[in-house]
Amino acid sequence: MKQVKYLAVATALLFALLSAQMSDHNPMTVGSYWIQHTDSMGGYTSSMIIEAIDLINGEEFVRMKQILIPDSSAADSSVWYTWHGQDSTGGLLGAFGSSSDLDSAFIYDPPEVSFPIWATEVGDSWEYEMSGTGAGNQHFSCRIVSLSATAEVPTGVYTDCFQMNTIITWENGDTTQIYDLYHAPGVGQVLNEGWSAFMGDYRFELVEYYVAAAAATQETSNTPIRYQLSQNYPNPFNPITTISYELPKTSDVILSIYDINGHLVETLVSQHRNAGKYQVQWDASGYSSGLYFYQIAAGDFTAIRRCVLLK
Repeated sequence: MKQVKYLAVATALLFALLSAQMSDHNPMTVGSYWIQHTDSMGGYTSSMIIEAIDLINGEEFVRMKQILIPDSSAADSSVWYTWHGQDSTGGLLGAFGSSSDLDSAFIYDPPEVSFPIWATEVGDSWEYEMSGTGAGNQHFSCRIVSLSATAEVPTGVYTDCFQMNTIITWENGDTTQIYDLYHAPGVGQVLNEGWSAFMGDYRFELVEYYVAAAAATQETSNTPIRYQLSQNYPNPFNPITTISYELPKTSDVILSIYDINGHLVETLVSQHRNAGKYQVQWDASGYSSGLYFYQIAAGDFTAIRRCVLLK
């Protein structure tokens, strides 16, 4: 499990280090998240969540929470944090830690330039060293493969993807990982496929995501134009999460939680409600870790989404 975690750490670091000219392919707004899954080694789910903006030596860095969950047991999950920034030199890695507390994190001083600002064309390549992850010093060799790649994953077919190849080697020169990342405009990382000395061939595919709007452009309309059930936030969560939904007209609403076997766990809403935007919290303190589903029925509209309780 520890070795698989380091594989996900390395790929998630590159996910968050695209430089400013690629920002449309790598949205990093607070509240955004991406969930990927692979069937390799019995199956793993990787989640990346933009939690907050913190200051490191007076500069702003985005805090990303990363979770790796084996399909076999949510109790064996790994959690770690990375902090990412941007300046005139490119994408920066500011810190790495096992919790959200910067005081206990490994601070890169100066920050590590992991995606130089000049890397914009197919064939551009660069290298850098990384330490502080607990896996020893690692050497990264990166190259832009395509600016118009196509990736087909469970959430859709994405065109005009940014594709980057990376080779990671240990201090002794052994290659530990070779992989390609695909980033779709307006979405972020949709596919991570390659080979690892610990996992063999793998393919992490995007199965769920949410990209939050920037504060200055968030929708302010009071009356929705359509029915909508949003992804809960945070997700994964422990033990409380918020579920949002929208009603374009007065409706009878039922919002319920189900377990992975389809059994009703709890009904959060069962009432007549006016048109508008609503939020409801689910406190899952009394339930065990695992995958759950929440479903809304409002008028002729029904929708269902999944969420992960991780204790």
